[in-house]
Amino acid sequence: MRNQSKPLSRVHHETPWTRLVERPWGKELWYGLEIDDYVQVIARTRDGRYPLVKQFRPAVGEVTVELVAGLVDGKENELETAQRELREEAGLVGGDWTHLDTRYSDTGRLDNRVHTFVALDVVFDSEFIEEEGVEPCFVDAETLESWVLEGRLSNAIQVMGYLLAKSKEILPLD
Repeated sequence: MRNQSKPLSRVHHETPWTRLVERPWGKELWYGLEIDDYVQVIARTRDGRYPLVKQFRPAVGEVTVELVAGLVDGKENELETAQRELREEAGLVGGDWTHLDTRYSDTGRLDNRVHTFVALDVVFDSEFIEEEGVEPCFVDAETLESWVLEGRLSNAIQVMGYLLAKSKEILPLD
């Protein structure tokens, strides 16, 4: 859901995904981005594989490897968004879902929160059609762990979610 402008905000530029805002901060002005909350999903299939997605990210100018994730658009709640994103990006449905955590993504410049979910024992949707520009890949627990530690999974918030799930022992120990 699109976060609402805070009192005294002045919108400088707006797109369907972000608003550049200015707010008074003492004698100076502060600039930040207002964006929708988003979800990320740490999922595991019944056969023990973890879905990741490869996609080009214009902000960093490269193809990244990420958890399944997406923006909450206001038409769905966070869980519904997470389930839809898992179906659209990786072709997976069902399973046992746990809301792991909700935190601000970057309190210095952004006003949105990230909602982290764990989905265990998900299964493949026989009607899955791969989303253009999003390539699903499936890895075992050992590969996921090494990709996190090597920095191949490069989104810091997603790494935090994965490590939090491990520390809370929500993910099965393989």
